[in-house]
Formats: sequence, C-alpha cells, structure tokens
Amino acid sequence: MMGDGDMAGSAGALGADIGLSLRREVDAMVRYILGNGTSMPADVIARLSILDGDAPPPLADLAKLHNQLASLVAPASPRTIRLLADDPFAGRFWSSFGPLPNIRRLLLAAIFFLACFIMASLSEHINATTIRQDIYTIDSDHLLHVLIFLMSAAGLGACFNALSTAYWFIQAGTYDPRLDSSYWIRIVLGIIAGLLISQLVPLGGPETLDAQGNATGGSSATLGKPLLALLGGYSASMVNSVLQRLVETVQAMFKGGAADTAAANDAIARAKADQRVEQHKLSMAGDLVALHQAIKDGASADRLMELAGGLVKQVVPAHPASPPPPPPASGV
Repeated sequence: MMGDGDMAGSAGALGADIGLSLRREVDAMVRYILGNGTSMPADVIARLSILDGDAPPPLADLAKLHNQLASLVAPASPRTIRLLADDPFAGRFWSSFGPLPNIRRLLLAAIFFLACFIMASLSEHINATTIRQDIYTIDSDHLLHVLIFLMSAAGLGACFNALSTAYWFIQAGTYDPRLDSSYWIRIVLGIIAGLLISQLVPLGGPETLDAQGNATGGSSATLGKPLLALLGGYSASMVNSVLQRLVETVQAMFKGGAADTAAANDAIARAKADQRVEQHKLSMAGDLVALHQAIKDGASADRLMELAGGLVKQVVPAHPASPPPPPPASGV
C-alpha cells in the first residue's frame, strides 16, 4: 500500500511532467507565431514574462498561457507544432524525410514497394501472357511473381493514399500522432483490396492466337489488372463499400419473408392515405378561397349556399345509409 509520502511524490512527478509538456508546446507555439509574423495581444505578451525565470512557472499560469497561444495558432494543434519543431535528426540524413517518425516509415514503405514493383517488372515471369491469366489458369512458376507484382502495385497505391492524407494534415497543422497506426492499417487493407479486385474482376475478352501461335487480344486485362491493383490499394474503402453492398444484396434475397412483405404493404397503404389527406386539404383550401372571393364579390345567396354546401360535404362526407337492423326472431 502506498503511503502518503509516495502519493505526494507521484502527484509531484505527474505535475512536473505536465508542466514540462506544456512548456515545450508553449515554446514551440511562440516560435511558430513569431516566425509567421502573427501579432499577439498585449496581455499574451505580458504573460510571456512567466517564462523568464529559471524556476518552472506555476502550472495554472502556464496552462492559461497555453490556452491563449492555442487560440492564436488554431486550427493547428499545439501537439503537431511541437512535433514539427522537435527533430531529433536535425542536420543528419534522416532529417530529409521530415521530423515525424511515422512519415519517415511511410516513405520507406513507399520506396520498398516501388523497388518491388520495379524488380518484379524486370522479371522474365512478368509479361502480357502471365498478366492476362488469372490465379486459376496460371502455372505455379509464374503465380508467385505475378502476385508480388500486383501486391507491390497495390502497396504503392496504399502508400500514396496514406502519404497524401498525412500531407494535408501536416500542412494544416492538425496531424495527430495517436493515429499513426491507422495509416498502416490502411496500407494493409489496400494491399488486400488491390490484390482481390485485380484477381476477381474479369477484364478483357477471349485470347486468340496469331500465325506464330502467340496469344493476342485481351490488352485491357494486361493494363487493367495492375491499374485495378493500384486503384484498389489507393481506395480500400471503395472496395469495402462494394463488398458491403454485395453482402446486403445477398441478405435481402434470403431475409425477405412474409413479415417484410406485410410491413412494406402497410407502409405503402400509409403513404397512399397520407396522400389522400393532403389532396383533401388542398381541395378544402380551394373551396374556402372560392367562398371568400364570392363573398367579397357580393355573389347571390344561392351561390353562397352552394359553396358552403360543398364545404360541408367535404368536412362531413356523406355515408351510405346503413340497412335497418333485422327484426328480432320470434320464438316458435
């Protein structure tokens, strides 16, 4: 069990960590504001004096200054500004890939997939004939090389999407390092989606043979499969939407029963009833306008009675007279 002294020490360490984090973000935001030439209010400039001393400033004052600076740099976030300002590889080779570690890893992944795509393209196993074939007809000697070629194309598309998305967040100053794993999830999903869509979507017509016995035709499949892999990698969400729509279609084929049919019929009946009510309201409004205009024009009493009678019939529609009840049966 922790004693009072241990709890006090833990609370003090936590406060020191928070204060250090706030101090770093405040320093980064001040440099960011001054570097961009943004004017600061006089009260913010006066509050900067708490950073002059060697002793750490009070946490409450530091938090107030942090909030004021955060409102000045919005929509950029203080965390992103600090990450972009703190580069542990400044002045070294890795600084060429940016200050964010995850962006460096994404760039390395893009270079890796590009190298795989180039090496696979140079392989003798990759040609127009093997690209046109699918996984059911191609022999095992060429299958692995074709799959590597298509997966590298899908990986290029996925890395392009991840890097372009991260670029816009970095440019806006809203990049969140807590979502670093989501970029890698996109890449994995993109590789799977690109491989699936390039192999399962049929492209091109039947092949024909020329006089030398070489396969001709199917040029759309030759160009389309790598393109589908690239597009599938770039937009894995699109492939997910297509698969989800197929699943919903199949479910609708087997889940529709008597209950669903009855519910649909009830909905149609309610819609028709609502339509009749609206038409009745419009008809009554037209008759009221006609009656008002007739009164205004000084129409005859017979005309007014006719219009009023029409309104009464619409409010209280005539019902067919019910047949008289049968006489009571007499006992024998």
